[in-house]
Amino acid sequence: MWMSGHAYTKDLTYKMQVNFVDGGSSKLLEDAYLNYSFLKEAQILVGQDKVPFARQELTSSGAQQFVDRSNATDTFKPGRDIGAMFHGKALDSLVAYNLGWYGGVGQSTLRSSNNNAFAARIAVNPLGDMPYSEADLDHSKKPLVSFGANYFMDTLKATRGATSTSLETNNLSFAGSSGWLGRSANLNRFTTTEKIDTDNLGFDAAFKWMGFSAQSEYFWGQATGQDSDAKLRAHGYYAQAGYFIIPKHLETAIRYSYVDPNRDVANDLQSEIQGAVSYYFSKHNLKIQGDVSNIHKQNGANKPTDDMQYRLQAQIIF
Repeated sequence: MWMSGHAYTKDLTYKMQVNFVDGGSSKLLEDAYLNYSFLKEAQILVGQDKVPFARQELTSSGAQQFVDRSNATDTFKPGRDIGAMFHGKALDSLVAYNLGWYGGVGQSTLRSSNNNAFAARIAVNPLGDMPYSEADLDHSKKPLVSFGANYFMDTLKATRGATSTSLETNNLSFAGSSGWLGRSANLNRFTTTEKIDTDNLGFDAAFKWMGFSAQSEYFWGQATGQDSDAKLRAHGYYAQAGYFIIPKHLETAIRYSYVDPNRDVANDLQSEIQGAVSYYFSKHNLKIQGDVSNIHKQNGANKPTDDMQYRLQAQIIF
């Protein structure tokens, strides 16, 4: 549930969004920010919002082509954080940029150390503005294409327990238990209470024309222990495409996602192949989606697993 609008002047806008499903006080409040627009090209946002990293993450969960985002995106995205961001669009939306400084420990969380995080994103739209919304719902008469790049850096503190290493309290997605950094097997290479410098990099491309859409992203991450100089490297990507069999209403889509959470370890890959069918009654505001996934996981010396996942979603936004 969200509220948004402007106050005193149309240049000062706000948004507050809460999520009653994910549970836990640290996940209840999602967005809470003020944004002031000096010009279209120069704006400042202060508060809690998504870190400008990964095109698919910046696309609302209500504007996805599948029931949910790809595993690659969820593995590498920082998620939400508290901070300040300069952003804008220039040259008739040919170029869009974001520069943000954050607390560095994620959604609704304040850190005790004096470390901070930095994020930067640039997107180029050579054929016109391309909003963050999947599927070519408008049956674009002219081609639309977008190219993007983003970077996120942060320093997190490690704590060594009796048998394993953990990270300081944080709600960053890539540093959580399912992220590339937060997995216990990956953290154990770092020493007691050392600080870990992390770098996340991503590139994306998207295309829409006459009911066809395609997009892909590549992610790269590296963590380096300040004391031990131990390194952890990870990468992943996804590619998806969709086409409207009935323009603006019935769409089919396919996606492939790949994640290698530790490039120095064999047999730890995860890949997913997904197919989806969606019927849009009123664009993303009223739709029914279903998707089927084959989730392949390598499990070290153990036998790999292949799991089938079936999902059905009805969405109403008002």
